[in-house]
Amino acid sequence: MTDKIGRNKLKSEWRNRWQLEKILTKTTQTAITYLGSPLSTLNTKTRGDILEKFARHVDEMIMRLTTSDAIKNGKRTCEYDYLRNMTRVEVKSGQLCWNGSGKHWFVKFRDIKPGLYDELCLVLYTPKALYIFKHDSVGLTTNGKLSKVKGLYLNYNAPRNMIDWETALEYIISNIGKIFYTWSFM
Repeated sequence: MTDKIGRNKLKSEWRNRWQLEKILTKTTQTAITYLGSPLSTLNTKTRGDILEKFARHVDEMIMRLTTSDAIKNGKRTCEYDYLRNMTRVEVKSGQLCWNGSGKHWFVKFRDIKPGLYDELCLVLYTPKALYIFKHDSVGLTTNGKLSKVKGLYLNYNAPRNMIDWETALEYIISNIGKIFYTWSFM
């Protein structure tokens, strides 16, 4: 009897270990695609902050105008990201991602609040490059009851079963609009 309990305990322990190993080694298609890409190990917030600074630098470089921090009542504001002359610029970044259940690649730009900016700048993070778009805010989608608090979003989907991420990226870029600037990682 004791021997049977010991074997069952051992089986249970091995089953738990196998399940834990399975969980720890499970990697998403998105993570596999970005493996070794710059910024891929950063969390979303840190990467977003870096991409915002990158977009601002590119804006200054191309427009040849100085930008300043968004300040309201003497404090840094979150209403928009920076000011170029009198233009309030909001930067949103999105990452090319694989939707396993929907079997398609997509990009989502979140928390967009149209009344608080004059120009929307989108930064698309991909495994091979960063793409910057000056967007006209067409296609914004509501976020249900959260829209008032969180804002709206832009969602771009490649066709279902378009497995190759580079083909899907071309499709998505053509739907976002004209590229303002590209920074290639290669």
